[in-house]
Amino acid sequence: NSSRIASIASAERLRVTRAGLVGLSEDSATTRLEDLGLTYNVAREESDRPEGEVTAQTPSAGTEVDGG
Repeated sequence: NSSRIASIASAERLRVTRAGLVGLSEDSATTRLEDLGLTYNVAREESDRPEGEVTAQTPSAGTEVDGG
């Protein structure tokens, strides 16, 4: 059970329904958020998932958020 750094993306700030990001690569997730005009923060934590894979998101998928 190896420990790797994984990513968590969160967004805030248009009313759009938030897409699911868990399981995506950090690059795919951040591109999706930018395409929606959303700002985000990336936090890193230990995980046994592949390095750079999104392991959690806040708010959760399907949540309406204000976008740009």
